[in-house]
Amino acid sequence: GVSYSGVSDRCTNETQSMSFEVIVAAPTVTPSFTASVSPDSVSVEQGDSASLTVSVTRDGGFNGAISADVSGLPEGVTASLDAIDGAADEAELRVVASNSAAAGTSTLTLTLSGSGVEPQTLPIQLTVTERPDFDFELDTDSLTVYHGQSAGPVGVTVLRKGGFSGDVTLEVEGLPDPVTASVTSPGAGDQGEIRFTAQQDTAKGEFELTIRASSSELGDKTESFTLTLLPPPALFLLADPFLSGAPGSAPSVVLDIERVSWQGEVELVVSEAPAGLTVTIDPAVTSRDRAEVTVG
Repeated sequence: GVSYSGVSDRCTNETQSMSFEVIVAAPTVTPSFTASVSPDSVSVEQGDSASLTVSVTRDGGFNGAISADVSGLPEGVTASLDAIDGAADEAELRVVASNSAAAGTSTLTLTLSGSGVEPQTLPIQLTVTERPDFDFELDTDSLTVYHGQSAGPVGVTVLRKGGFSGDVTLEVEGLPDPVTASVTSPGAGDQGEIRFTAQQDTAKGEFELTIRASSSELGDKTESFTLTLLPPPALFLLADPFLSGAPGSAPSVVLDIERVSWQGEVELVVSEAPAGLTVTIDPAVTSRDRAEVTVG
């Protein structure tokens, strides 16, 4: 209370004393908190993670737990943050990007909430970068090589990602003897090629090979390749070399057609027939393996 004295009464001209109490109310304090995140922008490579620190400052007697939620995450990215209990003032926010996470920049929103207090939102800029990697492709997955000949080239294109600029070397696995492969590796470039050579005594058939592209930094990639080995294309006509008949008759002979390493139509033509003889072939153009030669 507060006492005052020396108050004069005008009627009696006497000084009197009186006391009264002044009550001053304390200001109202609202529980609250503020928050910050450090850093507020982060870059994460595909297949990697990053950590950020979330700090809170409590006010007005607030000592409750604070929960967290992150929105705006791009595909393939996850974020985790444990609740901040009443005795703590910071926590770790962990951002994880999968190997297939979409590359690019996005803005995340971190929302912090507690019981009886206003929630706080914080923006975080996230950049997902491509992981250095490579792949390769062949311009064909099969090739035919004839005995005693060479074939190719088979073109090889290196597909680089995430800024990868290292050397890439090529190797052919599974070659049958005595087939050889002449390889031009891409190195630090994007193009390479492979040529195949088969000797005369090479086996005949289809062979499954493996084309391997290697990087000392990133490991190996492989592609399957089918190599077909055949004798050189050839055509053989087989028939009885002797043909006889009585005057006025039209003797005939069967002509066998043998194809080696190819299929298709054959046009049969007679040249230098003796005078007075007419030679016909039926059919004259055929994709079959037999025709008939008639002399009239």
